Amino acid sequence: GVLAVTLLYFIAIFAIFSYIGPVLQALSPMTGERLSLTLALFGLAGVAGTLIGGVANDRFGSRRTLAVQLALLGSTMALLPLSSGSWPLLMLLLLVWGTAGFGMMVPQQSRLAALAPAQAPVLLSLNASMLYLGTAGGAIVGGALAARLGFAQLSWAGVPFVAAALVVLWLAPTLKSSTAAKERPA
Repeated sequence: GVLAVTLLYFIAIFAIFSYIGPVLQALSPMTGERLSLTLALFGLAGVAGTLIGGVANDRFGSRRTLAVQLALLGSTMALLPLSSGSWPLLMLLLLVWGTAGFGMMVPQQSRLAALAPAQAPVLLSLNASMLYLGTAGGAIVGGALAARLGFAQLSWAGVPFVAAALVVLWLAPTLKSSTAAKERPA
């Protein structure tokens, strides 16, 4: 279940990010220079998100940090089509999306390592595999839905996957419950 969170949120992200150029142009037509600036700022938000995700993980724990990040990611994906025609609003939403979406690896990896420290190297490798499967799956989902939804509304395709990731996060075992189960006498 814990690995499924990575798979689902990367499907959500890459259903849109795989087609980010046409999505951005559909929402707010821009020059090549502005598109480059938009993508650069989005990338910097992802770097900031990694740092913020690490600090939040240390302060609030991985599960709570992931829940907040997923909620922010889902909200920005749901709101993105409403930014049509407004580059400043589009940028605000992209900055929140980049920060929340790409900052999730630190708490997710921390969570995996804490759940099974002895198997952490294998779990982190499997987590990377889920990332790659999610990236490919997201591109497939986005490609399949782009013609149906249109690029301006394509971000809505990611929202159900974020919601599913939140459900899986809520249902997946916690460190406390996993540790307690191991410590109970037989």
